[in-house]
Amino acid sequence: MNTAVIGLQWGDEGKGKIVDYLSEEFDLVVRYQGGNNAGHTVIVDDTTYKLNLIPSGIIRGKVCYLGQGVVLDPNHFYNEYDQIIKKIDSPKIFLSSNISLILEYHKQLDKINELILKNEKKIGTTSKGIGPAYQDKVGRKSIKLYDLKSKNIIEEKLETIKKFYDPILESFDESRINIDKTVKDLLSFYDLVKELIVDNSFIKKEFKNKKILFEGAQGALLDLDHGSYPFVTSSNTVSSNIVIGSGIQVDYKTVGIFKAYATRVGNGPFPSELFDNVGDYIAEKGVEIGTVTKRKKKVWLA
Repeated sequence: MNTAVIGLQWGDEGKGKIVDYLSEEFDLVVRYQGGNNAGHTVIVDDTTYKLNLIPSGIIRGKVCYLGQGVVLDPNHFYNEYDQIIKKIDSPKIFLSSNISLILEYHKQLDKINELILKNEKKIGTTSKGIGPAYQDKVGRKSIKLYDLKSKNIIEEKLETIKKFYDPILESFDESRINIDKTVKDLLSFYDLVKELIVDNSFIKKEFKNKKILFEGAQGALLDLDHGSYPFVTSSNTVSSNIVIGSGIQVDYKTVGIFKAYATRVGNGPFPSELFDNVGDYIAEKGVEIGTVTKRKKKVWLA
């Protein structure tokens, strides 16, 4: 049966290892939300894979798909894809044409958002531009993967975006949006990945009646609507978002992942945090360092 692997804490429960273990039984592994703020570390035969966007099923030679609920940083994706190519023969990865892109100004806005918040209000984001990219998606300003086929469309969208955000960027001494450079970079990226881009109908047709594994990012307590708001991520991490974020409407069972203790990276309430040598010991033995942030994680006993 189709299966979803979901973290039931604040992420970092070991989902990547479970997906790696289960993926042998499936034909397609799907990411349906989040950006490169999620990190999975999987070690296979003395080779370490640190994956932020590409589902860890890729390690087992499975077809992988990033659905429309993902926001994608072009530079990060290509660098990760390039590393995978060097370690795995003919990896099979598809990208939904409906994915919204993370651009440089999103990262600048992420930095500004944290800057204007007082210490106790800071979210502690990864500053990867994920939140602002989702804001643009909701605000109907996103540049989508399917837009990259047309230089004119990219330019038109960027002109509107520039008018909207340049005053904010300038007021915080950030550089203004460079349309020419952004267009050039996006067209170059499109040339590199255009063979990977498909629409949802292709995936539905190609994998009809096949077994699908859905790989969640972050954890349920970071869900935008159901988590410890406002100290949450910018997408819906719970399994009920799978159909929307992937565009694949199938029945599935959910496997929730816990570990014996809990960790989190970033700010927010964590009243049972261990500040003593027990917490240090667990963090050391569990290698509790953020795959993305490289920050030491807060630890408490569940």
